[in-house]
Amino acid sequence: MAQTSIANCGFSASQSNLLITHGFEKAKDLEDIGPSDLAKGHPPEQQQQGQSKGNSVVLLPQRVVPKSAWEIFQNSANAPVISTLCKDIDVLLGRGIESGCITEFCGSPGTGKTQMGMQLCLSVQQSEKIITKGGAVEAVYIDTEGSFMPDRVMSMASVFGDDDNKAEDLLSHIHIFRPFTYPQLLSTIKMLPNFISQHPNVKLIIVDSISAPLRHGFNKEMQRRSASVHELGATLLQIAKSGNGIAVVCTNQVTTKPFQHQPQQQETTQSPSQSDNTPSEGILVPALGDSWSQFVAYRIAFRMFVDFITRQPVRIATLMKGPNAFPSQQTAAYTQSQQYSQSTGSFTSVPFVISDRGVIDGQQSEQNSFQSNDQQENVDSLQIT
Repeated sequence: MAQTSIANCGFSASQSNLLITHGFEKAKDLEDIGPSDLAKGHPPEQQQQGQSKGNSVVLLPQRVVPKSAWEIFQNSANAPVISTLCKDIDVLLGRGIESGCITEFCGSPGTGKTQMGMQLCLSVQQSEKIITKGGAVEAVYIDTEGSFMPDRVMSMASVFGDDDNKAEDLLSHIHIFRPFTYPQLLSTIKMLPNFISQHPNVKLIIVDSISAPLRHGFNKEMQRRSASVHELGATLLQIAKSGNGIAVVCTNQVTTKPFQHQPQQQETTQSPSQSDNTPSEGILVPALGDSWSQFVAYRIAFRMFVDFITRQPVRIATLMKGPNAFPSQQTAAYTQSQQYSQSTGSFTSVPFVISDRGVIDGQQSEQNSFQSNDQQENVDSLQIT
């Protein structure tokens, strides 16, 4: 009982959130603590590390151990990666999903973000480059929108073999959390270190989506919302950089950012009823703004449009942030044309297809259609801030 997480002690979501944000992470933190100590806002062991000042406690800052730039480079170069099972998208990312950092897939509803998240949960279990101390590799899937579909994952698992026991084994190593509000999401993320200590083979954390719980409950309190986003990002990044070889992947929605000549319009999150082909008075940008963007190391934008000739949907993945990104891609408006990076010798936009097997490379016919800008219609913009 003493090691039970605060999030699992029966408190309401708001109470758990308040306790966790003030340092009370486990049930033992509340043992032998009186109202006056609780009012100070820190567990007794943290208070002992601090300096008393009147009726409050001033915590001493935690020591930050420096590392050389060469050591950080070596750690990054040798970090295990997770294949997306889509070769072209792996090339966009350099090698695949890198551990020790946060990777984001953003886009409108229906573009394939959740499909990619579920596929990664299977791929990480099949990677030969990820080493555990024993047992199968595990993944955590934080489903904030209720979009995780076990039947779909079973279908994807058939890629690794037709044996039903194989599919059952793969699904049994995916741990699902479903927090639908911000306090629930924060509590879930805060208790992840404790969960990972009990499941040391967890090498992938999916948050689908990071922005959904933040759409409501803040009204116009943008400062409090920005602080909440910052806390989520900082906690996830700390988990990624814990040295346990964990990759963090988040999906993100897009919002409509009004043009400068229309300041009276407010930024709104795109609803599922909206289409990429619907003309708008603004440009599409990833949700949560700079407060979240600063924590993201790699960002790939998923986009879908209709080919003018074939009338078939075409999906495109574009690297918007990362070492291999096209130099002007992070500031210029996102167009549907394939951008070629002279520095890396590779494209920063590639087509892909969603099939019964999952997310796969685009077919040659789709590539030809993709490269013909004059055969596309209603091209919106996506600017990454």
